[in-house]
Amino acid sequence: QWHVVTKGRLQIRAAVPSRSNVGAVVNAVKHHLLRSLTARAELQYESMDVVEEGSAASCSVHQMPRPATTVLSSHPAILLSDYLFEADTPEDAQKNFEELLGLKTSFGKSLFRMFSYCEKFHALP
Repeated sequence: QWHVVTKGRLQIRAAVPSRSNVGAVVNAVKHHLLRSLTARAELQYESMDVVEEGSAASCSVHQMPRPATTVLSSHPAILLSDYLFEADTPEDAQKNFEELLGLKTSFGKSLFRMFSYCEKFHALP
């Protein structure tokens, strides 16, 4: 059994219809938060080396992948996101968009914003 402790800041954007009530906005934020944290935890888990039982440290600290977002220069209402690991740069995210989606992004008006709302990830057995 593992216990996970996260520590950091939150910055969330939610797109909802203009006539939405507060409950709909709260639900959109919760949905985004759960999806984002789940995706980041899965990426972190997949990137960690599998350690045999007994040789693992009692506590390990990891920086979870952080989201980087930008907009398409031709359609600024479209927000694109990628998750970057500790050594990754915004240029890496830009390459990912170009390779995987065939989309061109630029660092002009659509500068990548990087958020780290879970600075550290503690896994305690």
